[in-house]
Amino acid sequence: MREIDLRAQQVISDIGKQTDKYFKSKAYLTDKNKKKMNRIQGQFDKAKAYGDDKVQLAIQTYALVDEQIKKLDAYLARSSDTFDDTAIDATIHMQGGSQNKKLRRTKKNGHSVKIFDMPVDPNEPKYCLCQQVSYGDMICCDNPECSIEWFHFECVNLTTKPKKKWFCPNCKKTDKKKLAIFKKK
Repeated sequence: MREIDLRAQQVISDIGKQTDKYFKSKAYLTDKNKKKMNRIQGQFDKAKAYGDDKVQLAIQTYALVDEQIKKLDAYLARSSDTFDDTAIDATIHMQGGSQNKKLRRTKKNGHSVKIFDMPVDPNEPKYCLCQQVSYGDMICCDNPECSIEWFHFECVNLTTKPKKKWFCPNCKKTDKKKLAIFKKK
């Protein structure tokens, strides 16, 4: 990322120098200056490409970190469940009796979901209709003008990713004519 940034900064610096030189020459319409202008435009395109590379790299990095966080959360949840089961089993062995067997059955048959009360970075962006940070499976609205963009599966009643384009409830409501254009593409 740093290497791409240095290359982009160098290209932008070169563009500034070439632009200053071009405007100091005052002969804007000569063939020589048209070539210079084309060269400057090429440099701008190159700088934009470096910027796009940086954005893609940042997106990939964020996705990798998010995936690792999900794996860690799942591991911690499994570890916590194992720890809880061990603690319950130890209590049952110490106390004995039929009442405690019922406790064990309830634990095994019950649906206990552990939510870790971890601090949330206040700078982390909020997504979805619920305005929460990224967690779990998420889907992106296929409307490029969507103001929210990313949604939690649970919040939009999804269990799997749709095979076709998907539009959020807000975008479906706002302009059905616009969506018809996007669906054709």
